[in-house]
Amino acid sequence: MKTQLQNNQFNICILIMVLAATGMVMAVHPFTAVVFFPSFAVFCFCVFFVVHAHKRHMAALDQMQKVLAQEKTAREKTQKDLIRVSENAEQAMKIKDEFLANMSHEIRNPMNGIIGMMHVLKDSDLTEEQRKYADIVYSSAQALLVIVNDILDLSKIEAGKLELDIRPFDLEIGIRDMVSLPELQARQKGIDFSFHIDPQVPRLLKGDIGRLRQIILNLIGNAVKFTESGSVSLAVTLNFDEETRACLHFSVEDTGIGIKDATISRIFESFSQADVSTTKRFGGTGLGLSISRLLVEKMGGRIGAESFELVGSTFWFDLVFEKSSCQEILVDSGDLSVSDCRLLLVSDIPGAAKNLERQIQHLGIAPELALDGTDAFDRLLSAQELSHPFHVVLMDVQESSRFAQQLGEKISNKNMLAGLKLILITGVGQQGDAREFEKIGFSAFLSKPVDQVLLADCIRTVVARPHTSQKDPLPIITRYSIQENRKQAHRILVVEDMEINRITARTLISRLGYAIDEAADGKHALEKHVQAPYDLILMDCQMPVMDGYEATRKIRHLEDQQKLDRVPIIAMTGNAFEQDRNKCFAAGMDDFITKPVQPDMLAKKILLYLFAASDADPDKTAEPDPDSGLPPEDSMRFNKEQLWERFGHDGEMIQEILSSFFQETPDLLTDLADAVEKQDIQAITACAHALKGSAANVNADRLKDIARGLEQDAAKKDRTTLQKRYDEIFKEYEMFAGETAQ
Repeated sequence: MKTQLQNNQFNICILIMVLAATGMVMAVHPFTAVVFFPSFAVFCFCVFFVVHAHKRHMAALDQMQKVLAQEKTAREKTQKDLIRVSENAEQAMKIKDEFLANMSHEIRNPMNGIIGMMHVLKDSDLTEEQRKYADIVYSSAQALLVIVNDILDLSKIEAGKLELDIRPFDLEIGIRDMVSLPELQARQKGIDFSFHIDPQVPRLLKGDIGRLRQIILNLIGNAVKFTESGSVSLAVTLNFDEETRACLHFSVEDTGIGIKDATISRIFESFSQADVSTTKRFGGTGLGLSISRLLVEKMGGRIGAESFELVGSTFWFDLVFEKSSCQEILVDSGDLSVSDCRLLLVSDIPGAAKNLERQIQHLGIAPELALDGTDAFDRLLSAQELSHPFHVVLMDVQESSRFAQQLGEKISNKNMLAGLKLILITGVGQQGDAREFEKIGFSAFLSKPVDQVLLADCIRTVVARPHTSQKDPLPIITRYSIQENRKQAHRILVVEDMEINRITARTLISRLGYAIDEAADGKHALEKHVQAPYDLILMDCQMPVMDGYEATRKIRHLEDQQKLDRVPIIAMTGNAFEQDRNKCFAAGMDDFITKPVQPDMLAKKILLYLFAASDADPDKTAEPDPDSGLPPEDSMRFNKEQLWERFGHDGEMIQEILSSFFQETPDLLTDLADAVEKQDIQAITACAHALKGSAANVNADRLKDIARGLEQDAAKKDRTTLQKRYDEIFKEYEMFAGETAQ
């Protein structure tokens, strides 16, 4: 309104100026006014138009500035609102993380107390009914702890606070350890389980083996849970292989209930399952696949699934790993006898480490027991002052890891205790604990159950390690690294006169993660084996100087003369006729591989003979007389106490192992009966060896001894006692089955 009034006033002024100018001209020159007036009027109109347009433009500009000012104010307000929302979200996330951490801590503490005290209870004298109830409480507590850990993992990943623990590892050893329990669970349900690692896949890698285990167990666990009949399988293949890294493809396939097309797109979402009926029927939180997806993405990979309802599913993921070398994995276990080690044992629960104390005593070590952390620290200082220091402190955690953290930090910060090695054995560990204890200064971290061999290897390896500062510690020793070290300790000799064949064998075996040596003929191989015996020899048959047959005979003769352990010798031959095979066996070879060598078959043969040889019984005094048809008098039918000790009194695990034994042995006995009837010495040897190992695994000592006797008779080709031995085996198996059922 004000602007319009100003415009009207301006127009009136222009009109008055025109009239005044016209009047002045007419007063002076009336004739000129007639000519001047129109021109002057046009001029005034133009001035009027320009000025008016300028006014309108200025008004529009003023309006635009007001709009811009309003938009700026609104934008600033929006930015402030966004900042405030972001801050609120961050604060909410922080509060949520703190809440979950606190709740996890509050839940985990009583859960760890329950689990820890259940370990103590299960180590005590219980009736069968009491032990059954204790096993139920223990397994239920473990299941609840898994759920708590899953929720905490999900929170950590979503908040970007999950750190990967990158270490060198052996893929083959890791996979075998991962599938051991789900394999037993599958067999108990009557489901076939298998796994396969393509020979082209490099075994020595770098990555977070703990998180890889978590992903694979999630996928296999789901496959077993949702499969009522048929099979579950795990396959590891190679996507690409470069000089310093490789991309692996993992797939878990099952013949289970399958997933509908409408729901498979959301199967990796948190708290999601195929449908409500699935949750009701099978249970579960639906977190496993979500965590697996987040972990795979955190590791730079991708994950997916294909499924047909009522046919089955395939879950897969791809990950890129850096390659490692044997030197990065191999740890010097030293020559120190464990019996020379001074060891201090302390537990977070006074008097709770009885089972562990017995294991240590069986190794020939007399451990000193500390009452608590304070007593342990005082004993360490006193021993150091008396110049009789301890080598190792072994902490047994049954309730809370905080005890070990505090004592470990106290020891690591004491200069006079530098060089003391710390080992933690825990029943309440979780993902990432090993890395945290490594930072404190611990040398080894083992989760229960821990058998005697593992414990001895751990102590020996720890003591042999050089002392390092807490700021730059050596990688912590775990169950995986000890198993990998055992694998790397095996020495394989390849005997082959053709260089191309040696290169092929070297490439294939190195890819499997084993250390190898080479010889160009039998004479060279014999000399090398005499200097430093090998664990396995791959022997070409036809070579110059000394062929494989003669070299094998000389090695066997040397073993007999010097009472050496028998080294497995596998022939590598281009001849596949029966007479050629018999010639290999007659020379003393254990097996053969035909050329060209197939990578998959080579891997199976190496695994069979290396680890079958390492499973030999340590107590040679219990060896039965091969000429006798009966086991030793003191041989027990079912050494139940030793079985429970070996598996840490884990009743659920022991039941699964026994179930697996009774599922597999009838077929093995049928094959053995056919072989005895046909007098097939090779098949008898194989069946007897397999039965001996299975019986030893369930502590069926008498059955194991009879099977060993049959194996020895078959090796001697003593056909007169074969049927008698088989009858004894069958009778003993039935009596063992009856005793375990009581």
